[in-house]
Amino acid sequence: MAALLAGIAMLVIAIASWWEHAASLRDLQKKDAELQATIVGNNLGEIAERMSELANSRLIASALIDSAGKENYLAPFLRGIRRINGIPVHLLLVDFEGREIASNGQGSFSEQELNWLREKLPAGLAAARVQLGEKGEELLAVEFIAFARSNSVEGAVLYKIKLDELSLQGGARIVHGPEAKQLLHSQAIRVAAVKVPPIYQQLDFAVLTRPNPSAKSVDWQWLGVFFILLVGMVVTVIMLGLHFGKRLTRDLLSLELFARGIAEKGFGTDRAEAADSHEVASLAQSINRMLEHLKQQHDRLHDSEERFRLMLGNMAESIVSISDTGMIELCNPAAERLFGYRSEEVVGKNVSILMPEPYHSEHDGYLANYHRTGQAKIIGIKREVTGWRSDGSVFPMDLQVAEFFMGGRRH
Repeated sequence: MAALLAGIAMLVIAIASWWEHAASLRDLQKKDAELQATIVGNNLGEIAERMSELANSRLIASALIDSAGKENYLAPFLRGIRRINGIPVHLLLVDFEGREIASNGQGSFSEQELNWLREKLPAGLAAARVQLGEKGEELLAVEFIAFARSNSVEGAVLYKIKLDELSLQGGARIVHGPEAKQLLHSQAIRVAAVKVPPIYQQLDFAVLTRPNPSAKSVDWQWLGVFFILLVGMVVTVIMLGLHFGKRLTRDLLSLELFARGIAEKGFGTDRAEAADSHEVASLAQSINRMLEHLKQQHDRLHDSEERFRLMLGNMAESIVSISDTGMIELCNPAAERLFGYRSEEVVGKNVSILMPEPYHSEHDGYLANYHRTGQAKIIGIKREVTGWRSDGSVFPMDLQVAEFFMGGRRH
């Protein structure tokens, strides 16, 4: 009898394990869809942000009114934007009538695509659509260029990308429109919504992963026959298993609650308590060691940031940090005093606001030339230039430019 009960218990455990395994596979498939949707959303966000920056670029605005010299800098500048986050982008700059000015050389746009652009020109609102290309579905979108003084549309940046090049893996694909809405409404485990910038929101993007054969449903007919034959003994084993299972999982539940608290409140001085079972106790010790390491790293990072902040704030020299597009990212108190601006007044603006003419108008051209040729003419060289204060006064100053990379971007 004992052997029979043991055999039944093993069968029940095997079935329960199989069921849990199938549920885990389904959960993993759901998380895979969510992860891929996050990656796609991040890529689309980077593309939308880069296109918006391009449409608001002083260099592009200059090209729209420059009738003679733009061929010397515009085409090389656009050819430098062939990929964003590793994703090929077809790019076209047009004037206020939808006529081509320059492209990045990635491919041509059809007359149908240009007609769609011209239909959107009167409204001047950024728009996007999904279309069927020669090699699959494509995202076609447009950002319009308007001058602040007139607020009228002076041109547009038209671009398109292939949807299957948005870093999808494992046979996953992007769905959109009614198909995506229907799948999301059905709460299918293989689909996840993609969070996108406003320009793409009306397209209702979602990621659909391939089905996992291992996550199929259990054969209820066979399982029903088995339970009919052994229902009495199985119930007994289940009751015993629940009784002992509660004791075995008590420590794990306690550890889970501790981990959930850490996830919600962050790691501090709290540590996992020692458990009765050796395995859970060992796991708790490992978690505690990991928390100690994380806290030490956090403290070192905090100290490093504090030292940098104090050092920057007490430096006598004026320091201004800009992005690769010339936008001010940081200026220290010495720079605020020198130029007469508060930091929040200049961060996010073009560094040319600190320069009088002719440097004020030519600075974006200097950056474009550096991006195109890679030749640094002033980096590392100290020279005397003229600065422009907030009150309009100019003054001589010594300028020295240094270049560094952080997060894969030039500063």
